[in-house]
Amino acid sequence: MSINKSNDYDKFASKRHYEVTNGIKKSLRFVEKPMMISMLPDLKDKKILMLGCALQKKANY
Repeated sequence: MSINKSNDYDKFASKRHYEVTNGIKKSLRFVEKPMMISMLPDLKDKKILMLGCALQKKANY
């Protein structure tokens, strides 16, 4: 079975991980992450269960 190169998730995920961890993905740093954080309610003294596809360090907020 051949792999459809236009749908190679592992390649996409590897590139995204590199861009995010090396500060190349500026939209994440300056737009996406601040916007998501601004939409959260006050989380002080709350226990959070984080599920999803993200880098572990994003859970440190």
